[in-house]
Amino acid sequence: MLLQKRFDSMLSALMPEFAEKAKASDALVLPDSELFQLLYSTVLENSARTPERELRKLKRRAENLSAFYKHIEQLGGVIKVGDVADILGISRQAVNLRVKGNKLIAFKKNSDHVFPLFQFTEGGLLPHFEEVMKAMHSDIGPVARISFMTTPLAHPRGKSKTPLEIMREDSSSEDISAMLRAAQQLGEQIAA
Repeated sequence: MLLQKRFDSMLSALMPEFAEKAKASDALVLPDSELFQLLYSTVLENSARTPERELRKLKRRAENLSAFYKHIEQLGGVIKVGDVADILGISRQAVNLRVKGNKLIAFKKNSDHVFPLFQFTEGGLLPHFEEVMKAMHSDIGPVARISFMTTPLAHPRGKSKTPLEIMREDSSSEDISAMLRAAQQLGEQIAA
């Protein structure tokens, strides 16, 4: 009950910020996570004696993080380490070793590693996934790896495909070679 009173007090303090009908209407239709983000940034603005420039930076960061999570959800969402261990038929420690060895894409969310579901099939990893990961330089972070997987590769003859599409389809050896070259070039560009 004390926590509920505290939340009520915080929300009451924020209500003047939503006095405009348009602002209140916009807030009403937001999903819970985005409403929470809006409330958080409003509290920061009201309570922090932070320069306006710094506040804009914090807001952009929160917006970018929200967009990243939405993108991941559109790709199938994320799973936790125990689920990965079950899919791959290995221990949780072996999963962690694969993360450290850049054989799986994982990122921290609320202090836990989460894994984009797109890299898995019912029986394990996507075909050629480990080859692509190995081709990339070890300094490439998970966001850049996800971006690579979802960005169409230039194709001289025909429709461009993303690496995910190439791995999910029964692709030609030419497509697979082009994908591996692009992964290696990405690593070289970032390392340079």
